[in-house]
Amino acid sequence: MGWKGNFNNFSSSLAVFHSTSDLGAVQSFSNGLALTRTKEKVTGVEATFDYLDDANVWGTGGSVTWMKGRETPENGAEQDMPGFRIPPLKLTAYVSYSPTETWTNRLQATYFGSEDYRLNDATISGRADVKTYTTADLISSFALNKKDTVTIGLENMFNRKYYPLYSQLLRSGNNTSHLVANGATLKVTYSHKW
Repeated sequence: MGWKGNFNNFSSSLAVFHSTSDLGAVQSFSNGLALTRTKEKVTGVEATFDYLDDANVWGTGGSVTWMKGRETPENGAEQDMPGFRIPPLKLTAYVSYSPTETWTNRLQATYFGSEDYRLNDATISGRADVKTYTTADLISSFALNKKDTVTIGLENMFNRKYYPLYSQLLRSGNNTSHLVANGATLKVTYSHKW
């Protein structure tokens, strides 16, 4: 179910979903794929909010995404689904500034919540105790003409050391291989619309 609305300078949306499956989905085990017959129930909510002033110069907004998943493996009891399938709470926020029609700047932050995916305190791939982290990015876009745009972005602008969700989920008592996220990264892209 979903709803989307525009009110003067505001726009927002809300989506709620619930899905069930008696047969499950393809899941990754030991670096391979296996079709498991696992009953699943997934519920989620996503909401967005945006504001743009009358002059189309300043804007702000954000989003919230939350999901919950339960599964019942063959010959097993119902349990929470692993982090590879169900991400933790995610919040985003941004402020934008457009001094001209062709130049847009955006400062954005993304927050990933903590979640304990372990079963009976056991840590295996996809079932770790995930810690929170927040990233911040600065993006500036220049429209050279109607078809060409140059974008300059500074990702992880505060050069914060953190482990992304996927890296945290790979950690276990037997496998400590994990990758830290990139530090501050400058990216320049060029796009052309044909």
